[in-house]
Amino acid sequence: MPTPREVIWTVVDDETLFIDVETGDYFALNAIGSHMWDRLRLGETPSAIVADVAAHYAMDRDTVEGDLAELMMQLRNARLLGDE
Repeated sequence: MPTPREVIWTVVDDETLFIDVETGDYFALNAIGSHMWDRLRLGETPSAIVADVAAHYAMDRDTVEGDLAELMMQLRNARLLGDE
């Protein structure tokens, strides 16, 4: 899933770092957020992401669902994820 503007991102020690080329703003994700981001950019559905993350990290599905919704809102607010 492409970001809506010129953003560079990379993974460092299981964290994903984003830098907005225009503004210099940056955004970082921990390992679980990075896992979610990987699935989002591949175009997976939120329900598939929730199932994958819950299984991979042995987490409660409701918790993962809430965390994913929060992450997607934060990414949209930071203009790192388009409205889909």
